[in-house]
Amino acid sequence: MSRKKFLVIIILGIFPALMFLLSSFSDFKEDNERHLELLRNIGELKGRLEHLEMRVSYRKAEQFIEVLSIHNLTNNSSGESFLKMPSAFHYLPHLTNNINSTRVKLHSPVKPGGRPPATLVFGIPTVKREGQSYLIATLANLFSSAPAKDLLDCLFIVLIAETDEQLVESIDVHMKERFSKEMEQGILQVISPSEGYYPDWSTLKITLDDPIERVRWRTKQNLDYAFLMMYAQTQGTYYIQLEDDVLSLQDYVRRIKDYAFEMEKAKRSWFVAEFCQLGFIGKMFHSSDLTYMIQFFTMFHNDRPADWLIDPLFETRFCPVDQKKCRAVKKNLWLRYKPSLFQHVGTVSSLKGKVQKLKDKAFGKLPLFVPHTNPAARVTTVIKAYKKHTIESVYLGVNFFWGLSPQEGDIISFKFTKPVKLKSYLVRSGNPEHPSDLLYNATVEVSASFKNSINLSSVSDGFLVIGRFDELGVAKGDVPEEIEEVYEFRLSIHSESKNWVIISEVSLEPR
Repeated sequence: MSRKKFLVIIILGIFPALMFLLSSFSDFKEDNERHLELLRNIGELKGRLEHLEMRVSYRKAEQFIEVLSIHNLTNNSSGESFLKMPSAFHYLPHLTNNINSTRVKLHSPVKPGGRPPATLVFGIPTVKREGQSYLIATLANLFSSAPAKDLLDCLFIVLIAETDEQLVESIDVHMKERFSKEMEQGILQVISPSEGYYPDWSTLKITLDDPIERVRWRTKQNLDYAFLMMYAQTQGTYYIQLEDDVLSLQDYVRRIKDYAFEMEKAKRSWFVAEFCQLGFIGKMFHSSDLTYMIQFFTMFHNDRPADWLIDPLFETRFCPVDQKKCRAVKKNLWLRYKPSLFQHVGTVSSLKGKVQKLKDKAFGKLPLFVPHTNPAARVTTVIKAYKKHTIESVYLGVNFFWGLSPQEGDIISFKFTKPVKLKSYLVRSGNPEHPSDLLYNATVEVSASFKNSINLSSVSDGFLVIGRFDELGVAKGDVPEEIEEVYEFRLSIHSESKNWVIISEVSLEPR
């Protein structure tokens, strides 16, 4: 028998076995996926049951307080005496000065019929920063980093922690313009406190030998966290604290839910699940445990920063006196997920004059530019590039462009070697490491041939304006069909920028 025939016989003999193994593996994979989905459903049901029990307990306590108050009023002369339980009004006595001090101003439209409790509730406080705002970029990133079906089981609560009505209204209008879809779906809620919620800042005690400005800043931060938690507690199963200047990894919602459900399946108790190592960012709690956090934040609002209060609360509630044993307990009940799912990206702090450059090293690296194949062109700009971060490098897809602060009248030009029939364009500024280095007041313009009738404005040198950069530093759109051939594509800058500029993506797609 020849060697070739022998190999054919062996292959024909092995082939059915291989097909059987592949079929069995496929069946096993499908069964395993169904099993995982079943475990997720069981975990979700257990979480919802726990949340329902917490809401029933919460309501029962409220009803009891109401009944006790009426009883005390109607039986005041009977000689009976009842204990007076402390409340937030004892720790924050200024709240009694204004009947509306605890009123929540709801700015987002309420979904008809309400919405069911979410599995994950994200609390995001936002305040005015000196010459900078990260909120819109943060929300856009959070909403784009998870599938729409996953987001429907989440609730993002933004607390505009300001009492200036004009400022609150301005932020609210901007949010409604940008995220109307998420508000209508019940995914995003926007709230703010009443003026009476905050104390007279001049009455605060100096603690930790901090300057009074810092004492005010961290005291207000504690009260903002408490406000958010009090509002969020009955809205979902788990509460995750975020800030308004963070970046998330892709698929973060599924990762968090799978991790939580895995803990439920293993019947593992925990107090904190940490998805970021920095400060209070990315800390997840059972909503039923927020009562302890709220009490601590209101009791010691003037004494310590929020992230310094979690450890004492944990040790008081769970730890034996022995510090070695306490560390062992903490290892079991304070969970750390890796890689970190959230990164702090803001540099301008809400505390005036403070520059915050801390990064979570466990977050890993994100792509700093996105490469594309573009039509051949001569690329030029008067904006001076930093080191090897030239405008040519981003157009060729080998690096990002990083240039010194753009000035009014500066132009970035892409002059095609041969005229191009363009279908669409995308130019993205900024990147994860430098989210503030954006193009803001800039337009997209083309020099082109076009049909007799075209409804576009033009500038003095005959270029047609086909788009502009949005508040996230992105210009994206289709080229109007009336435009036939494009000779030059350019970006025109109309005002001076305080920051440098990064262009991390350029995609010019021909028809």
